[in-house]
Amino acid sequence: MDARLYHAHTLISTLHPAPHAGALVEITGLMPKTTPVKRYFTQADLAAEFALELNANGYSSFVNTNPRDKFSSFEADVPYVTALALDLQPERVPIDTVLTNLTNARLPPSVVGISGFGYHAYLLVEPCETMRAKSVWERLCKWTVSDPIFSVNRIMRCAGTANLKRKPPAWCYLTGVDATRRYTVDFVEQRMNAVGAPEARKESDGIRVPEDPGMDLLALRKRISEQPGGEGILLIMDTGERNAYSEKQISRSEADWAVICALVRANASDEVIHWLYEKTNIRLLKYHSAGKRYLHRTIEAARRATAEKPDRRPVRSPDLPPTPRGNTTRSIVGYDPS
Repeated sequence: MDARLYHAHTLISTLHPAPHAGALVEITGLMPKTTPVKRYFTQADLAAEFALELNANGYSSFVNTNPRDKFSSFEADVPYVTALALDLQPERVPIDTVLTNLTNARLPPSVVGISGFGYHAYLLVEPCETMRAKSVWERLCKWTVSDPIFSVNRIMRCAGTANLKRKPPAWCYLTGVDATRRYTVDFVEQRMNAVGAPEARKESDGIRVPEDPGMDLLALRKRISEQPGGEGILLIMDTGERNAYSEKQISRSEADWAVICALVRANASDEVIHWLYEKTNIRLLKYHSAGKRYLHRTIEAARRATAEKPDRRPVRSPDLPPTPRGNTTRSIVGYDPS
């Protein structure tokens, strides 16, 4: 086994020690302007080989932090959480500082590696319900100054592959693995309390809506699908995720803006938009934490932005000849300027 395959296999088998049909390994290949590639495995060695093959063909290769229970990559497809990942950038925080703080907090990482241009660290945890783990993961990200991405379907760049984001590319590799360091999420939360880590964002008070949306949602979806980029908007609405198939990260507010503008163009009333944001997965975007004032203001701005531009050209009666150039006197029916 060469070094690249060794690093890829070690990371994958540590994150997924016993993959099976209900706990799949997912390998994702991303390349600009190219359809993402996703494959699912029940064997770590085959997953590692495929990650390297994708990378050799110009794709950035990623592995799922937590298992999938179907051939799909949304948060709903994660049956439970087994690892909390940290993506650390040296320009924001020295990795030595993070590792020292974690060790002092009695949370030394289970896995540490170089991501090419930054650092990755993982805390292995006993299987935990996704929403419970997510709130603790958020606090861990804030405290360590990690990239603030704690979606349970998080993918991370695979060790043993090249990071192709810059030129020249840089290798991703492991610097330390101790799979015996496995924590409970309750213990991680206790340690976050002990060190005074910031709290997870709280869910804001929502808008009271009826059980029925008061509109034909199938017809609404059809109108959205007919818009440019409509299928992508429907994907965001169905999953509550900003950019499920893209390496490029967009903000939650940008995703909300795209969705609400599409709904406005599809003739959805404010009440229908409120209902969708209360009853469907898009509530998981920024509305989940920002609340109803944020939603009201976004809807108002979207209605202004998507309103038809008034036609400011002068309206001319078809019965009148055009005004000659240089003549500033406009003819009026029934009026003789002479």
